[in-house]
Amino acid sequence: MVARETQLQNAYETTLISALSASSSDQTVSVAASPASIGDFSSGTSGFYLVIDPDSDSTREYIYVSAKTGVNLTATRNIDTYGGGLNAHSIGAKVRFVAMAEMFNDVHDRVNTIINEAGTAINTTLFLDEDNMASNSATKGVTQQSVKAYVDNNVTAQDLDITDGSTTSSVDLDSQSLTIQGTANEATVGLTGQTFTVGLPSSITVNVTGNLTGNVTGNVTGNLTGDVTGDVTGDLTGNVTGNVTGNVTGAVTGNVTGNLTGNVTGDVTGDVTGNLTGNVTGNVSGSSGSTTGNAATATALETARTIGGVSFDGTTNINLPGVNTAGTQNTSGTASGLSATLSVATGGTGQTSYTDGQLLIGKTTGNTLSKATLTAGTNVTITNGSGAITIAATDTNTEYTAGDGLDLTGTTFSTDLKSNGGLVIESTEVAVDLGASSITGTLDETDGGTGLTSYTTGDILYASGSNTLAKLGIGSSGQTLQVSSGGIVEWATATTGDITNVIAGTGLSGGGDTGEVTLSVANLAVAQGGTGATSFADKSVIITQDTGTDTLAAVAMDANGELLIGGTSGPAVGTLTAGSGITVTNADGAITIAATTGGDITAVNTATNSGLAGGATSGAVSLTVDPSNLADGTGITADTANDFLIMEDVTDGTVYKINPNQIASGSASALSDGDSDFTLSDGIANGIHYELDNTDMADWNQAGIALTTAGGIFTHHQTQAATYTVAANTGSVMAGPITITGTVTNNGTLVVI
Repeated sequence: MVARETQLQNAYETTLISALSASSSDQTVSVAASPASIGDFSSGTSGFYLVIDPDSDSTREYIYVSAKTGVNLTATRNIDTYGGGLNAHSIGAKVRFVAMAEMFNDVHDRVNTIINEAGTAINTTLFLDEDNMASNSATKGVTQQSVKAYVDNNVTAQDLDITDGSTTSSVDLDSQSLTIQGTANEATVGLTGQTFTVGLPSSITVNVTGNLTGNVTGNVTGNLTGDVTGDVTGDLTGNVTGNVTGNVTGAVTGNVTGNLTGNVTGDVTGDVTGNLTGNVTGNVSGSSGSTTGNAATATALETARTIGGVSFDGTTNINLPGVNTAGTQNTSGTASGLSATLSVATGGTGQTSYTDGQLLIGKTTGNTLSKATLTAGTNVTITNGSGAITIAATDTNTEYTAGDGLDLTGTTFSTDLKSNGGLVIESTEVAVDLGASSITGTLDETDGGTGLTSYTTGDILYASGSNTLAKLGIGSSGQTLQVSSGGIVEWATATTGDITNVIAGTGLSGGGDTGEVTLSVANLAVAQGGTGATSFADKSVIITQDTGTDTLAAVAMDANGELLIGGTSGPAVGTLTAGSGITVTNADGAITIAATTGGDITAVNTATNSGLAGGATSGAVSLTVDPSNLADGTGITADTANDFLIMEDVTDGTVYKINPNQIASGSASALSDGDSDFTLSDGIANGIHYELDNTDMADWNQAGIALTTAGGIFTHHQTQAATYTVAANTGSVMAGPITITGTVTNNGTLVVI
């Protein structure tokens, strides 16, 4: 029979319009409605099954319909003596489609094309036994022997070509394996699953010809021809022909032919042919060259020197006769420049005598100092004495008057601040209170405002001039926004006449040239009287942007201490940054700036999750950005437009901050875990392939879902509590017995086996 399982419709039901006798020769069955949607009898080779009086145990009868002409059906009767036999039926008797019989016939026909009736042999025409797969058929199966022979013949002949750039070789995949081998002192190799990991051992003993630019934690004992620019945490015992610019935490015992500019925490016993400019926390035993750093452990000069006739070895202070102790100092020789007055250029003053109250005042002309006394101004007297100057006020009856914004109590002035006017006194300092309720004035457009103080329902903002916003009141019913002769927007009654086309202009979408036309307001730009945005964040101010056109943007000011700060790129929201020696404390509507207490730094540390590494308690201190010292961000929802990610370029150690939306998105064609995968391939004949532990389970493509012998079977629970609908032109199959406790609405085909 013709395969048509998608056409099964158990919803077909009608009644007899003519009576049937209990005779097998009475083969014309006339029904009230033709089963037009069931079957296709154009070939005359297909039929279907009906049941008459299906709800009666005594008169139920199954018939097979082999042809139909309108409402007249040609049927074979008495086909199932177990289900009802041959019976008489009156006009009006129910006639119902038997979907189950139709389906089993279809299933049997399909099975017969695969296996014989006895179920002992498979139809061999469905398979090909070709060891070379020469026919390349897309519709035939393959035998086990053919698969094995094909794989054996092809895999055995394959090899893997390998090269190191100059020498080539190959690996026979059938009998050989590829070995990647490291060395004890230069490289290590590890294998986990299918992944080789090549790394460096904890201690490297090798001569290096080239620059060593990374940080080294361990001893460097080989000779190095090149520059060392990274930090070395360990001893540098080999000879270095090049510059060492990184810090060495350890001893330098090899010879360095070049400059040693980093800090060395250890002894330097080798020869340095170059300048040693870093700090050395240890002993320097070389003798030639110049050392400009600090020797932290030096306590005495190797050879004592004589100064002014007194021996000095650096261990104690000395007293020089005629300088800091009684006696005569031998000053043989000539002191250049002391035969006259010592000038400013040689550390003197250029003066030889002074009178009472004279002061030295510098002049840029000639790099000299002049003598002068202070001049008394109004209500002031100046009295010059020997080594003293007295300044006194002469007016003791001056009256003081407090002007605008000031209060006067006795002789003390204080600020007269308007209540809730935006200015407050915090810890003797004037601060801005952004939450004040009585701030007067209007925020101008060029400062991020609108220049307006009130609106009525329906008002529209538009730019009436350069950096000037105005409001347009709502128009009358039927009026439209138009551009006036002056070049601004206005409400006006639309001109009547036939409209041949409606084109959406700037700030609008939609339009058309036939039928009803709809225009919708998009993001109304500033030039059209809008803001260019559909929404603003809570607690935001509107500012203009310096981007070449008049645009507005909303900037949130919802954190303590935030200020709107102007700049060459336009105003932006920010907070004050504390400089050296001060602190900045942000509060709700207030900012407190105070000086910090000075003191010596005893240690520089890095806090947990600070993103920094390094620090020390003495000497020069280095801090580096360390992404590993950051809190785990799992579960955090990122603001892709405003948040930043800290990322390190492993090739050169550079650390960047980037927005999450800078990271390109992509797609994957497969999900895998170990030896299991879920693969999606483009094309209706490919679809989805499902594999567990290297075993094929199922394929899903245009042909449907095909389970392998290891793929299990489709199952569902015998109790269905869901509420669902079988849509029109859709078929669903359930295996009984089944209990439905939910609500099932059948608009298509529902088959219960």
